[in-house]
Amino acid sequence: MHKTLIVLVVLLAVLLAACQPTTTKSEFSAEQVCKDLLLFKTSLENLREMEATASPAEFDAQLSVVRQNFMNLTQSVANLEATQLAGVDEALTNLAEAREMLPEDAPTQEVLVELEDEIEELSQALEEVNTELECVK
Repeated sequence: MHKTLIVLVVLLAVLLAACQPTTTKSEFSAEQVCKDLLLFKTSLENLREMEATASPAEFDAQLSVVRQNFMNLTQSVANLEATQLAGVDEALTNLAEAREMLPEDAPTQEVLVELEDEIEELSQALEEVNTELECVK
């Protein structure tokens, strides 16, 4: 009886293990990257759609959110071997450097016009990553 109980417990444990979802580290990482990519894209869109009445400090604060979301995305990508964010990193660096070249007190509307190409470059780099990862849009 005792031996039968042990066999049943072992059999139950094997069956439970077999019923667990078989997600690999790569699949989990891709899911996290897609979530972080969405947050990053949203923060970039928020930057792009800022009102002309926003202060330079508000613009810079939103740019900081974009940077932080990129850092989060970079961390989640560290576990995903196939993904390359070099284009996104370069585009974000270009955006930050272009912003630093503008006067700090420049009106937000002027800043948005001046940085339009850099913002578009970053948006396109994000779309390439999104396509590579097959994230849901």
